[in-house]
Amino acid sequence: MTWINSSPRSSTPPLEAFKIKAPLASAWLIPDRATGDFLDWLNRNPNSARKKLEDCQVATFALADLPAALAALQADPYVASASVSPEYQLHSVELIDAGIVPESEDPLGGETQYGIYDMNVDRAWQWASGYALIGQIDIGLFEQHVGLRQFNGNSYAGGNFIKTASRDVGLTAQPPQSSFDSTNVDEKKAMYISDTACTATPGFLLPANLGHGTHVAGLLAANGTSGLGLQGTCQQCGISAWKAAFLECSHAFTPARIVPSFNDNASDRAKAQAVDAGVQALSMSFGAPSSGGVYDCKTAYRDYPMCQAIAYATGRDVAQVASSGNVKAELDFPASDKRVISAGGFVEGRAFWDDAPNCPPSPDSAQCGSNYSKSSNGTYYRTHQELLGSAKRVLSTTYPNTLHAAYAECGDGYGTPMGDGVGWCTGTSMSAPQIAGVVGLLRSINPLVPTGNPEPIAGEKAGLRTVLKQTASRAGAWDPKLGYGIPDAAAAARKMLGTVAGATVRNRATPLFRLWQATTKDFAETSSPQYALSLMINQDKKYVQPVSGTGKQPPIPGYAFPYDVDDPADPNDSFDTTPPATPRASIYVLTTEYRPRSEWPALIPLHLMDKDYPGGKDYLLATTKAEIESAYFGPDHVHCNNGHLDNDPTSTCAGDDYDLRTIQGYIYAPCTPESTCIPPGAVKLWRQYREADNDCAVFLDGEKSAFVAAGYIAACPISSTTMIGYAYPATDADGNGVIDADTDHDQDGLIDGFEYVVGTNPNAADSDGDGIPDATEFPLAGIATGDPCMDGPLGARNCGADIIFQNGFNP
Repeated sequence: MTWINSSPRSSTPPLEAFKIKAPLASAWLIPDRATGDFLDWLNRNPNSARKKLEDCQVATFALADLPAALAALQADPYVASASVSPEYQLHSVELIDAGIVPESEDPLGGETQYGIYDMNVDRAWQWASGYALIGQIDIGLFEQHVGLRQFNGNSYAGGNFIKTASRDVGLTAQPPQSSFDSTNVDEKKAMYISDTACTATPGFLLPANLGHGTHVAGLLAANGTSGLGLQGTCQQCGISAWKAAFLECSHAFTPARIVPSFNDNASDRAKAQAVDAGVQALSMSFGAPSSGGVYDCKTAYRDYPMCQAIAYATGRDVAQVASSGNVKAELDFPASDKRVISAGGFVEGRAFWDDAPNCPPSPDSAQCGSNYSKSSNGTYYRTHQELLGSAKRVLSTTYPNTLHAAYAECGDGYGTPMGDGVGWCTGTSMSAPQIAGVVGLLRSINPLVPTGNPEPIAGEKAGLRTVLKQTASRAGAWDPKLGYGIPDAAAAARKMLGTVAGATVRNRATPLFRLWQATTKDFAETSSPQYALSLMINQDKKYVQPVSGTGKQPPIPGYAFPYDVDDPADPNDSFDTTPPATPRASIYVLTTEYRPRSEWPALIPLHLMDKDYPGGKDYLLATTKAEIESAYFGPDHVHCNNGHLDNDPTSTCAGDDYDLRTIQGYIYAPCTPESTCIPPGAVKLWRQYREADNDCAVFLDGEKSAFVAAGYIAACPISSTTMIGYAYPATDADGNGVIDADTDHDQDGLIDGFEYVVGTNPNAADSDGDGIPDATEFPLAGIATGDPCMDGPLGARNCGADIIFQNGFNP
């Protein structure tokens, strides 16, 4: 890279391939180079997909030199692999305006978001609303959209765009620009344009067409309380927005205009760094046509960055959703990869989206129907259409007073009045975020359940994709166009919750991982395995799970962190050499907002917040709107973002207060009288501050003396309560014949709090006496395979479920 970017260059190139054709420039695919503990992990895992992505360089050649340069690089023994980036396209109708005025429509006529109704999402919200962190790779979004922003002035507004988890990587392998702000992912951000076809005076200019990313974000997680009449499929899923586009002067228009250009290399970088940042799912509304064959990441393309990024996300168990494409052809890549949930399209009335022969007018009459799986010999399909989301005239958030593609009724003013930030768009771009939102909702119900496959092979655990397949409209009959059909989010949510004593349980318990950073002396808590792994691996100064001393935790029964396992039958496969440490937790929280029993206290959310300090961070969990505002705005009632007050780029301020991330589960609200109101098995949960290290931590009543002795005595945020509610400890008192050395109790692998929540018997390993342990029928980290209070001779007699007997009260 040094040789390539030197001027003048030495006469001896570092590679023989460069004697054939030399690059014009070179850059790292991931220019944010790993350091410290993260770099050490990469070096100890040389076969990992992430290490291969770290080693990848993007070289730029003259177009005429490209074929010879590629052949020379592929033949060079010192080059592991060389490839040309696929040409990704956004999967809304293409960004071209033919100047055709669309037919008028009544504002918000009929069902404004038919996808939500057809996918039964509104009923799923009666079981859970969802709060997973989802990475959206697109061209940015409108940061201050009323349906997306977290704060409005000095008030918490409830939007789901997580600015602190978002990044603009659109200039990856492109010339740098002065004053470029990578924390600003707004679609309308100005960029430097020098092409005289678009400007007589080179300078920072705005795009003419935009809105794709804002529309996609609203379908994923628009705030239903914003007053717009819109709701994303996941009510509280955090949007980690990764902007993978730059602005350029496009000569496809007359006259030329400035438009976003999707950056293929940036999208691969975004996938990798979104996983680094701990997202639990990825939403990708773009793809590369499978012309001349399908990209096969298991054979010839396996070392390409686009395939290594998928492998990396798969190894971290990040669920990946990608749009199928819009030209009625074979599935585009990455939807064509079988590790990715492909999202085809349906229209109002639930039919497959295919407008032929009534396709849109010129210039792009090809974009008028969803892609699907094509047969190569009448029976074998190279790709796998999986699910369908709504794709035509889909209503969502838009960039106000802006069009994305006028000829196809895409942008503000279509379906609703211009200027309201709401409008239609068409394409499988719209399908992918809806399905990703459903995935986020299910992942929230049980963060430990793997992504899995629609049809698991022998010995493979069922996962999220299995549940979606089993509850979709065509569960029993896959179709190359329809896949498994339209998801039934409510049925999937119920299946994720499981059934006890014949009734769907109302909630579940899950571990709250506690992590410690010794250098910065910071405790962090999360219910997300992906975020826990991010803190444990992808940091300059890694976090660890305490196994002794203050904050020590016991292992979580029946669960292991995901990682990329070595396949001994495949010597070319990527794999992690060092598996993560054993997962541990001393605190268990609830996963939905609905109380398990009506007489128990209401549930309150745990909002994850963090604040930068020199050399590290401090994490805290806030439970109320007032606490969020106090931590976010600080004692001076302002929030400083990169040296500027929020919403005012011209102002200045010093320091930085806590940023808001996503919900990490729920706890019981404080209640009175405590002698009787606390749910069985639950104990007090405390949140206190150690001033010497600027650290907030949460801990249970039984841990309080150790934390107080370590200096955790003050309130955080300032003026908040220290006892924040009730959660469950990691105790397991029932028996299965195995003695636990730490507690001298027989254990079945389900903590008592989990059993109280779902309704099984915490004093018996097999509640209904059918010979199958409760932990097998109703696992903490898996999909329920049976009803632990129904099938055996005891039935629900000794269970605590709300519905005891389905056929009357009989002894």
